[in-house]
Amino acid sequence: MGRRLEIGQEVRIQGPFGRFQYASKGREVWITGGIGITPFLGWAAALEPGTGPVDLFYCVRSRTEAPHVAEVQALADATPNLTLHMIETGDWPR
Repeated sequence: MGRRLEIGQEVRIQGPFGRFQYASKGREVWITGGIGITPFLGWAAALEPGTGPVDLFYCVRSRTEAPHVAEVQALADATPNLTLHMIETGDWPR
Protein backbone atom coordinates (compact mmCIF):
# COMPACT_ATOMS: atom_id res chain seq x y z
CA MET A 1 0.00 0.00 0.00
CA GLY A 2 2.82 2.39 0.85
CA ARG A 3 4.21 2.17 -2.67
CA ARG A 4 0.83 2.82 -4.31
CA LEU A 5 -0.42 5.85 -2.40
CA GLU A 6 0.47 9.43 -3.10
CA ILE A 7 0.15 12.46 -0.84
CA GLY A 8 -3.30 13.98 -1.24
CA GLN A 9 -4.79 10.87 -2.84
CA GLU A 10 -8.32 10.01 -1.71
CA VAL A 11 -8.62 6.59 -0.08
CA ARG A 12 -11.38 4.49 1.46
CA ILE A 13 -10.54 2.47 4.53
CA GLN A 14 -12.60 -0.42 5.88
CA GLY A 15 -12.18 -2.99 8.55
CA PRO A 16 -11.04 -4.59 10.63
CA PHE A 17 -12.11 -7.95 9.33
CA GLY A 18 -10.98 -11.18 10.93
CA ARG A 19 -7.88 -10.64 13.01
CA PHE A 20 -5.22 -8.05 13.62
CA GLN A 21 -1.69 -8.70 12.41
CA TYR A 22 1.27 -6.67 13.56
CA ALA A 23 4.10 -6.80 11.03
CA SER A 24 6.68 -4.84 13.07
CA LYS A 25 8.53 -3.95 9.89
CA GLY A 26 8.86 -0.34 8.88
CA ARG A 27 6.57 2.58 9.59
CA GLU A 28 3.00 1.79 10.61
CA VAL A 29 -0.16 3.80 11.15
CA TRP A 30 -2.65 2.50 13.70
CA ILE A 31 -6.15 4.00 13.72
CA THR A 32 -8.61 3.21 16.49
CA GLY A 33 -11.54 4.64 18.35
CA GLY A 34 -13.02 4.26 21.81
CA ILE A 35 -12.70 0.80 23.34
CA GLY A 36 -11.11 -0.37 20.09
CA ILE A 37 -7.84 0.80 21.64
CA THR A 38 -7.64 -2.46 23.60
CA PRO A 39 -5.71 -4.64 21.09
CA PHE A 40 -3.31 -1.78 20.40
CA LEU A 41 -2.34 -1.50 24.07
CA GLY A 42 -0.54 -4.84 23.93
CA TRP A 43 1.19 -3.97 20.70
CA ALA A 44 2.27 -0.57 22.03
CA ALA A 45 3.61 -2.10 25.22
CA ALA A 46 5.59 -4.65 23.18
CA LEU A 47 7.18 -2.18 20.74
CA GLU A 48 10.91 -2.71 20.67
CA PRO A 49 13.34 0.19 20.13
CA GLY A 50 14.33 -0.93 16.60
CA THR A 51 10.77 -1.29 15.28
CA GLY A 52 8.39 1.25 13.81
CA PRO A 53 8.02 4.11 13.96
CA VAL A 54 4.31 3.89 14.75
CA ASP A 55 1.76 6.70 14.56
CA LEU A 56 -1.28 5.86 16.70
CA PHE A 57 -4.41 7.84 15.89
CA TYR A 58 -6.88 7.46 18.75
CA CYS A 59 -10.31 8.89 17.85
CA VAL A 60 -12.58 9.69 20.81
CA ARG A 61 -15.45 12.04 21.55
CA SER A 62 -13.42 13.67 24.31
CA ARG A 63 -10.16 12.93 26.06
CA THR A 64 -11.91 12.85 29.44
CA GLU A 65 -14.25 10.05 28.27
CA ALA A 66 -11.63 8.01 26.38
CA PRO A 67 -11.09 4.43 27.58
CA HIS A 68 -7.52 3.77 28.77
CA VAL A 69 -6.35 7.28 27.83
CA ALA A 70 -3.91 7.55 30.75
CA GLU A 71 -2.38 4.18 29.88
CA VAL A 72 -2.08 5.07 26.19
CA GLN A 73 -0.49 8.44 27.01
CA ALA A 74 1.97 6.81 29.43
CA LEU A 75 2.98 4.26 26.77
CA ALA A 76 3.49 7.01 24.19
CA ASP A 77 5.55 9.07 26.64
CA ALA A 78 7.77 6.07 27.45
CA THR A 79 8.14 4.73 23.90
CA PRO A 80 10.23 6.91 21.54
CA ASN A 81 9.03 5.11 18.39
CA LEU A 82 5.31 5.53 19.27
CA THR A 83 3.60 8.84 18.50
CA LEU A 84 0.09 9.36 19.86
CA HIS A 85 -2.35 11.55 17.94
CA MET A 86 -5.51 12.17 19.96
CA ILE A 87 -8.43 13.05 17.69
CA GLU A 88 -11.27 14.52 19.73
CA THR A 89 -14.36 14.42 17.53
CA GLY A 90 -16.41 16.49 19.96
CA ASP A 91 -14.34 19.47 18.78
CA TRP A 92 -14.79 18.80 15.06
CA PRO A 93 -16.41 16.19 12.82
CA ARG A 94 -14.61 13.04 11.76
